Amino acid sequence: METKICKKCGIEKLVSEFGKSGCITLANGTKKQHYKTTCKQCTNKGRTRVDNVNPKVCNKCGLSKPLSEYHYEKDRDIYRSQCRKCRSVVRKKRYQKVKNKINEKNRERWANEPEYAEKQLETNRKSREKHKDSRNKLKRERYANDPDYAEKCRQAQKDLRKDSKYRAKLYAKNKIYREENKETLKIKKQKYIEENKDKIKERRRKYYYDNPEHIKKLRKALYEKHQEKLVEEQRRIRDERRTILRKRLGGKCVRCGSIENLEFDHIIKENKSFTIGSSLTCFSIEELILEADKCQLLCRLCHIDKSHEEGDWGRLTDEEKENRIRR
Repeated sequence: METKICKKCGIEKLVSEFGKSGCITLANGTKKQHYKTTCKQCTNKGRTRVDNVNPKVCNKCGLSKPLSEYHYEKDRDIYRSQCRKCRSVVRKKRYQKVKNKINEKNRERWANEPEYAEKQLETNRKSREKHKDSRNKLKRERYANDPDYAEKCRQAQKDLRKDSKYRAKLYAKNKIYREENKETLKIKKQKYIEENKDKIKERRRKYYYDNPEHIKKLRKALYEKHQEKLVEEQRRIRDERRTILRKRLGGKCVRCGSIENLEFDHIIKENKSFTIGSSLTCFSIEELILEADKCQLLCRLCHIDKSHEEGDWGRLTDEEKENRIRR
């Protein structure tokens, strides 16, 4: 490209750095462009722009506003003549006329120019990172106060989740996020549970009664998965409670003094609320203690003898019959 030496600073620069001074037509019919002898930088050096005064009057609305209300053009070192508000109105009005043409052009460039697509993605990423807090705040406020908008958002999410590819992508992304923010999410979850106990309880109760078949399947699957652990836990609880109640009642048969095969016998049958032996895990320990206070400890054989005396006939095994004869 053609170069030229500035008469003022003496530096060789491209001709594009000089202002145009005229164009002449040569004898052979070609045109030659002439440029000024002083470059643009030297020409504008020290010049004070009168259109950058603060405050500045808008050419559109005629109001005097500070320079912060105007767009600044770095290349020209000038603030626009229209304020941001007026310029926004003009741009929106013009966009309605040319939006189809602009969108078609952008789609074509996005499809055919990889560099353009990468640049747009990077610009969008930076914009989201910069404005995400303010945008999310506005969205949350609108979601809380506008039922139509909230329903629209929920429906959009449901439609997206119908796509298997989107679900897989979302699952992978969420998994990475959960692993990176495990402790933070744990604290947030605990805080949310403490602040919304009644709300969570009511929601679970409603789901429980609205979906009985699904709940039944879940409970069955959960029991089959942890059957051994659950059975062992139930056995441990029964043994602990049985030991507590037996110690409370003396720990031996009140008739023969035996400490084996002890059973809970209600002294007055009319006061019986439930059978303790088969209800050790059905009631709280406080309720069991109240019921045990109505009982006495009897061994298996003495319990059957008492039942016979009162007219209740129990069934004995062969071994129990022999032990009874020996007694």
